Amino acid sequence: MLESTEGYAFPDPDSLYERQREEASFAYLIPFVTIIGGLPLPIVNLIVCVLYWNYVRKKPPFVRFHALQSLFTTIPIVLINAGAVFMLASMFFGDLEYTSWMGGYFAAAIVFNLIEFIFNIYAAINARKGRSFLFIGFGALAYKLTDWDDLREESFL
Repeated sequence: MLESTEGYAFPDPDSLYERQREEASFAYLIPFVTIIGGLPLPIVNLIVCVLYWNYVRKKPPFVRFHALQSLFTTIPIVLINAGAVFMLASMFFGDLEYTSWMGGYFAAAIVFNLIEFIFNIYAAINARKGRSFLFIGFGALAYKLTDWDDLREESFL
């Protein structure tokens, strides 16, 4: 699930401000903060991640990278959860009959959510320590889309 950071230029953890590490770590905790609204309405998690990305887009590159990587990893989970919620709502309020493949879908959704939970905790802890890492597929894209030449100072506004 993690990709090697070899060949990527990340900042030295000692050069990061405390607030930068906190904001990068918080990006991975957003799905847990919004879990109440995100269970019945998975789109809430995505909206909150996009709003957080909008908040940090003028922050230093380390924070932007982790917020963008978190946003990218949230998208597939939101789609999976939206499918599960749609099926459950259709079964309870509509005329959709339960079939065996739905059980497999629900089981897979639970497994994917547990994997995301574990990796988000790992990511939050390591971002808090100033460490950089790449999630397979999403990390390289987030790194590429982050302007690493932008060395703005910490903004406390």
